[in-house]
Amino acid sequence: MLYGSDGFVPNEPGRGRPGEYPWAVALDAVVEAWSAASTSGRS
Repeated sequence: MLYGSDGFVPNEPGRGRPGEYPWAVALDAVVEAWSAASTSGRS
């Protein structure tokens, strides 16, 4: 979901920089998936 040419490239072990992680993109994807799952199957 976040990988690819424009996605997040993880840091080497021990060299993490969590401030560079695209948290907004990840959390938006979770909200979108949660919303889709909670509304599916309802009529």
